[in-house]
This record gives sequence, C-alpha cells and structure tokens, in this order.
Amino acid sequence: MERKQRYFHRKGRGLIVDKPKGFTLIELLVVIAIIALLLALLMPALRRVKNQAKEVTCQAKLKQWGLAFRMYANDNDGYFPTGPYGSARAGNLMWMSATRPYVGDGNDLYLCPVATTPAIDWSGVSTGAQHPNMAWGVYQNSTGWGAKRGDVGSYGISEYTGGQGLSGGRWEQYWKSPDVKTAGRIPMFADCTYVDGTPLQTDSPPLYDGQPRASGGTNPRDEMNHFCTNRHNGSINMLFLDWAVRKVGLKELWTLRWHRQFNTAGFYTKSGGMRPEDWPEWMRHFKDY
Repeated sequence: MERKQRYFHRKGRGLIVDKPKGFTLIELLVVIAIIALLLALLMPALRRVKNQAKEVTCQAKLKQWGLAFRMYANDNDGYFPTGPYGSARAGNLMWMSATRPYVGDGNDLYLCPVATTPAIDWSGVSTGAQHPNMAWGVYQNSTGWGAKRGDVGSYGISEYTGGQGLSGGRWEQYWKSPDVKTAGRIPMFADCTYVDGTPLQTDSPPLYDGQPRASGGTNPRDEMNHFCTNRHNGSINMLFLDWAVRKVGLKELWTLRWHRQFNTAGFYTKSGGMRPEDWPEWMRHFKDY
C-alpha cells in the first residue's frame, strides 16, 4: 500500500507530524507580479533587438542592390539606368526593369523588413497598411517605363542618379555615373514610400509620416516626403553613390547632396537656422543636422 510521506520532529516528549505545504494565494500573486514585472522590463529590450535585426537585414539588402547597380553600370559604360523620363530603350528604363537580370523577379529583395505590406493587394483592394510599415504596389499591370505586373517594394531610387533626367528640365543637375569626388554624400537608393523621388532643398517636411507629395508631373514638389519616413527609429537606410550603406537621420536628408546644385545648408538645416520647434511635431524629437 502506498504511503504518504510525512515529516516528523520531536517537541518535548512527543512527535509532531508536519504535512507538506503548498503556495498560498498571496504567494502565487507575488510570483505572478514578479513575472509580469520582468516581462515589462524585458519587452522593450526584445523589441529593440528585433528592430535592430530588421535594420541589419535592410542594410544587407541595400548592399545587394548596390552590387546590382554596380554591375549594371559596369555593363553600360559606367552609366546608371536612365529613369522613366529618358528617351532610350523605351520600356526598360526604370531601376526595377534595368536590374532584373541581376536580381531576378523575386520581391523579397524589394522589401525593407519593416515595410512588407503593400497599399493594395492583387485584386486592387486596400490592405489598410499604414506608413512607415506600408510598401508601394502591387502593380496590377506592366507599365511602359519598366514596372512589371506584381511589382511591390519599399525601396526607391533618387531620380537624380540617371542619365536623362526629367523631360524638358534639369538634366545638368543629374549624376550619370558613380565617378564623382563626393560620392559618399550623394544618395542613390533608400527606404522609400514610392519607386523614386527627386527631392529639392525647398521641399517642406511632411506634416505626418507618409504624407504624399504636393504635386506630380514633370515639376514635382515635396518629393523629399518619399524618403522622409520613420522606418528605423528616426532614420532610414540608404545606399550612396560610393556603394556604401548607412543610416541617415530624417532631418539629415536635407543636408545630403541630392543633385549637383542642391544647397546642403538650406532652410531646413541647422546651418540654415532651422530649430527643433520648427519641425512638424512628429519629427521634433529626432536628431538635428
């Protein structure tokens, strides 16, 4: 017959039996409270680690894009894709089309790990995705300038790194090859809410994350908005013309040499007199440049 274990100890001349004790309700509540406190302390750290992992993955993808653009330039006499406004090789102008021979058709490389959900799905229905976690696309049909049906992504190119430039406009401002002295300050490819952008030093900062540009056509305005999105803790990741990849603060965007005549000490910089309180509220706590 199974015997239950008992514990004996002597008190005076007799023996007293002690029965094993379990946790009381108060003790259980204390343990639960301690676990909850530990989780509360650990969760921010775990989120930081997760975000850092996404940031590293994003930079690795941009380095692969740098290799693709470099191979394209090597195969095309040192020149970059001409962009949608060029006149040569119609239908094979935009970066997505020009680089397909080097990166293939898979969409994974097109997507920053922070922004993987497109604005619309394959059927054209809105997914409800919001910036900074929203990707551009999905393209429902192929276009004449190089987008292919099914293209989706969350990176975009600076249209100043192209051979032709905007039709009827500022071609002399554009970078046609990586062979320039200040290549490390010239943006080429980055986290972006659209496939491309032509920022100006006079572009106003977006009033909220994801605010669209003010106008389109051949005279775009506020296309800095395409790149000014809070993907990586007040920053985006960027590939420069020297093929280096690094984080760029959102306010730092106005200090980069986007085109040959870009004023890197313009109104929206510390050198130009911009103060933290002058920025839209969602950007005020980000680092100033």
